[in-house]
Amino acid sequence: MKLMDNPAVANIVKSTIAFAILIALWQVVGQLTHAPEHIVPLPSKIGEVFVRTFTSQLHHLGATGFATVCGLALALVVGVLLAIAVIYFASIKGAVLTVLAAFNSIPKIAVAPLFVIWFGLGIESKILLAFLLAIFPCSSIRSLDWARSRRTCSIFRRSPVATSGAYSPRCGSCTPSPTSPIR
Repeated sequence: MKLMDNPAVANIVKSTIAFAILIALWQVVGQLTHAPEHIVPLPSKIGEVFVRTFTSQLHHLGATGFATVCGLALALVVGVLLAIAVIYFASIKGAVLTVLAAFNSIPKIAVAPLFVIWFGLGIESKILLAFLLAIFPCSSIRSLDWARSRRTCSIFRRSPVATSGAYSPRCGSCTPSPTSPIR
């Protein structure tokens, strides 16, 4: 079998050729029009600056990755604790879900400048923004359903129907019903 007969490889090759043509056209048109460099920088200049500042970029990539991982870890811990609290303390369910829905409805692009003003330019504002982005999925209704089903039954077996290796409960009490109180 030829390599180009594979549709995935053919798509990658076509996309790469189209991208190379676009970059070459950008370079040629930019040189012919003499457009100001601060408006339309040439691809060759972008590549030169990229190579020159590569170590600095890696440093900043590490700092961004650290803030993201810290924010996601914090959201995971808080989200799971909130989900467990809602499962075991039904009296706080309404308040917790209302606060989570309110946080989820806030445009995150509007909160970012406020976090910088409140917490400064340091790592704290970045961690808290990552936390805010991730807290809603970590404590979502699906997580609550999963936690509630595990609370009522701890006996599992592999489902012969599921090809993904997912676990299904042996007893019917673990399967969330449409009338379950968590929904």
